[in-house]
Amino acid sequence: MPSGRRSPRRVGPILLVVLITAVLGSPTITSARAALGEGDGSIPHSPWSTSTDPPTVVRAARGGPVVHVAPTDKSAAVSGLYYDTYLPVVGQALDSAGTVWYRVTLWGVLDGWIRADQTEIGDPPAAVPSASEPSPVAESGTSDGRRNDSYPLLAKGLTRDQYLLRSSANVDADIVGLVEPGVSLDVRAFAADGDGSVWYLVSDGTQDGWIWGGGLDLAVSDPTSATVNGVPIANSASGKGMWLPLPLLDLAEPAAIVSAAKSLGLTNVYMEAGSSEGGFYGRKGADRFLAAAHAADLKVIAWMMTRLDSVPGDIQLCASIATYRTPSGDKFDGIAPDVEYNMAAADVRTFSEVLRTELGPERLIVGVIYPAGSWIGQRYPVAGILSRSFNVIAPMAYWHDSQDNFSANDVNQFISKSVADVRVAVGSSTFPVAIIAQGYDNFGRNGIGLSSPSGAEASAALVAAHNSGAIGVSFFQWGTMTPDEWTALKVLSWAHGV
Repeated sequence: MPSGRRSPRRVGPILLVVLITAVLGSPTITSARAALGEGDGSIPHSPWSTSTDPPTVVRAARGGPVVHVAPTDKSAAVSGLYYDTYLPVVGQALDSAGTVWYRVTLWGVLDGWIRADQTEIGDPPAAVPSASEPSPVAESGTSDGRRNDSYPLLAKGLTRDQYLLRSSANVDADIVGLVEPGVSLDVRAFAADGDGSVWYLVSDGTQDGWIWGGGLDLAVSDPTSATVNGVPIANSASGKGMWLPLPLLDLAEPAAIVSAAKSLGLTNVYMEAGSSEGGFYGRKGADRFLAAAHAADLKVIAWMMTRLDSVPGDIQLCASIATYRTPSGDKFDGIAPDVEYNMAAADVRTFSEVLRTELGPERLIVGVIYPAGSWIGQRYPVAGILSRSFNVIAPMAYWHDSQDNFSANDVNQFISKSVADVRVAVGSSTFPVAIIAQGYDNFGRNGIGLSSPSGAEASAALVAAHNSGAIGVSFFQWGTMTPDEWTALKVLSWAHGV
């Protein structure tokens, strides 16, 4: 997942984490009209589609291309576009000034118009290296969790081994006591040391002191049994979903995104909300989007890049987003912290357990991780740790790690294994797993090029996730899907089996 709202380039490790402000191009998009439902009632016809022989597919050019509801700049905008977005063309027209407009299909389901001079023909050029852009600056007043601030916390904990108690949250502080393994302690507060790791202020009834957070397991309820009004909390992450980056939300009308989501059969959207460096920078996006999404019964889960450089700081960030209410009174249906930078067991454990304690048992938390069976997932086995506190584990199951061709069978095996590996890692054959499937090109310009997953690959990912017992599958990310992938997402129904 992205580490910064404004950077269109990949900044995370290996291939798994990107903020790509562009769409992946399918090198060959055949029979665009037929593939996208031309004439079947799914795409409304327009009285302006009168010209002949338009191109089959175009790409959005640089310079702020916009899809409108009619072939005139005076008509309402549907959405701005990332440059290189592929658009199937189903007609064209001239406006009163003689400007050529193309009638296009947006996101696989919406009808719209874009000026021909805002488009290009053919595939995007090869990627070229470019300098990284800065991440957004954290909002004023946001604590970085490194100042030895103490935060109240009422919980119970069990020691993992024999540990010293100290006079403050620091390994160099005076020793004030000793606790044995398996001792139950009352937790009163938590704080960070100079490295950003958590310490707990505890008491066993006879002695008080600070214990290193990695030495204590907080008592948390079984996250898989949590329900609200009799409905499992994990249900909000079930079915088909998409990951929605803030740059796209800034460009689009929320009503258009919601309309497309419902036409595609989506049940949830993961909306970019913040990061460790940037704080809760998705507040305005939430204010624009949540009410429209909820009116259409679309669940919205906030996603944030939590680096865990400062565990208390990231706990504060996640809690502030989880409890935020928009002016309309709406709140997120869950949060999805991305755990892929600091994966040290002690920090992951304290982060997840304190966050659960702070939020209580009735808030959905989805843990975003590397695939548990990958080399990095085995080196840093965070799935089992997060499963004690989080309701759903969502592995970033991105298979296109090379520019080779991938068959539907290749994808099926990869996705099926990703589900199975999580359940082995957590020790449960039924733990809720929500696959994050790949919808971007890891090798192209601005994340766009010739190595986009095909429609057949997207279909295989959907089928494999469903048949492997995952509760849902979402694609990363909105704005980077090819027309063929949008078609696959639209055609295959999760609710009625695939």
